[in-house]
Amino acid sequence: DFPTVPEYRSELAGSHYNLGNLLSDLGNRYEAEEQYHQALAIQQKLAADFPAVPDYRRDLARYPTPRQFTRRMRWRRFRCS
Repeated sequence: DFPTVPEYRSELAGSHYNLGNLLSDLGNRYEAEEQYHQALAIQQKLAADFPAVPDYRRDLARYPTPRQFTRRMRWRRFRCS
């Protein structure tokens, strides 16, 4: 493990995000939410630790906030019913 390497942390956040998407598509809302929260936490720390790297802030913008996640799940339930 290389938790201090920024690229590793960025890839780890992306992996949590992608897993969240997969779990969400499978209808596992709570597990998806957990993965999104982990991705968000990692990416927020990365953007704070390296403010001069715009890619980390850009990547952070693609992660849903808890409120956005709740809206997304409501929309999926509405759309599927």
